[in-house]
Amino acid sequence: MNDLDNVRGLILGTMLSANEFGGVDLSVVMNTGISKDWFVNDAHRSIFEVMSVCYEGGRAFDDGVILPYMKKAAVPHAEEMLLDIMAQKQVPQNILMEHIASLKENYHKQMLHKLNADITKALADENISSAAISQMMQNQIDGYASLNKGSSTKRLSEVRKLRKLKPPAVRIETGVPFIDTVLTDKHGNSGIRNEGLFYISGLKQSGKTYILTRIIENVSKTHPVMFGSLEFGEDMYDENVESQQEDGTFSGNIDNIHTFDNIYDINAICAEIRLQHKLYGIQLVCIDSAMRVSNNNPLLKTDERRISEKFVKLGILSKELQIPIIIIVQSSKEDLKSSMVSVKGSMDADHEGYVWFHITKVKSKDEESELRHVIWVKNKDTHKHPIQHLMFVPQTSDFYRVELDANGYVGKALDKFRRPPAKVIETAYEDIPNTDSIKELQHYSMPEF
Repeated sequence: MNDLDNVRGLILGTMLSANEFGGVDLSVVMNTGISKDWFVNDAHRSIFEVMSVCYEGGRAFDDGVILPYMKKAAVPHAEEMLLDIMAQKQVPQNILMEHIASLKENYHKQMLHKLNADITKALADENISSAAISQMMQNQIDGYASLNKGSSTKRLSEVRKLRKLKPPAVRIETGVPFIDTVLTDKHGNSGIRNEGLFYISGLKQSGKTYILTRIIENVSKTHPVMFGSLEFGEDMYDENVESQQEDGTFSGNIDNIHTFDNIYDINAICAEIRLQHKLYGIQLVCIDSAMRVSNNNPLLKTDERRISEKFVKLGILSKELQIPIIIIVQSSKEDLKSSMVSVKGSMDADHEGYVWFHITKVKSKDEESELRHVIWVKNKDTHKHPIQHLMFVPQTSDFYRVELDANGYVGKALDKFRRPPAKVIETAYEDIPNTDSIKELQHYSMPEF
């Protein structure tokens, strides 16, 4: 039995179970346009035909209804075939819809192959006019239209019913306090939702990459992560991780970090993400940075449209795979006072993000100051736009929330922060006092990345 035969059996078995035990909305299934023509096996076609007639007539169906029809249609080994179908385990609604979509795609391809064969045969026959060939093609096109007659629009009550059947939305905690505290829903679940684009924007040297690599490290402890290391390359990234491991400041799982640095085209990146998600179950994708991703679509004539399409493709992919995608975006200097920070080189591009924060150095001319401001400029998740004050601790490459006093100086830390290992303090920062005060750790230069 090939994969599609197995899919057909799972669909029929799930529909049989749904008719008796529920768990799947048959009205949604029938609204996909599914028909007996999608099933190539005679037994499968017979089973679905009875199901369809019973459903349309508002009657229940089971083996006692289906089997006599199969025998009347002289289906070989009817009882064995039906028993195999009934033994199939019911699959969840979302999986069932994926199976139906694959069946539909296969049927569509069959129709295209038939059309190609019919046209080739007709062209070789001198007795068939061009008008007849055109009509034949039109008939096939009408068939394609009927194939897609199922509507995607549903009543809100149906949407809610389907939503309740789905597993609860998953949130992935980043392990970075200033992010997880903002991305918290009304039930207290914190972290990034399991779909949508997440942007980290800022000028050079603001700390965007430090934040992203810390997220990758933390998430890799429990989930496979994919990192497009386009800004500085996978070798340099690995060297930095190895150095942190030796210092005792890296606690991630490098077996869970999948990285690339040689794919730049947006379509190739999307294909690679799909492949790695299928092979390794990637749960988070990170790209550093958007400026290195290319889009060579010849139909798009402006940078704005090319950039917008990159984000649209990634947004659709994120929803399709139900995994969040974090993208570093270098912002435009001239747009820092705007309520919506733009992408460098393209002020009018659409960004497709569900959450976005912008990080800036408070004292840009003071190289020793590690104080940052974070503005959540777009956050559809909680509809909040908090301004946060952060302190960067270079010894551990961490950012922590802090309070500022009336004079704008750093007060107490709002998050528990990691103490640098003794080895790091002894070798690089011998004059640091033995203290838990974040103020004591802020006046040391940032190590090169």
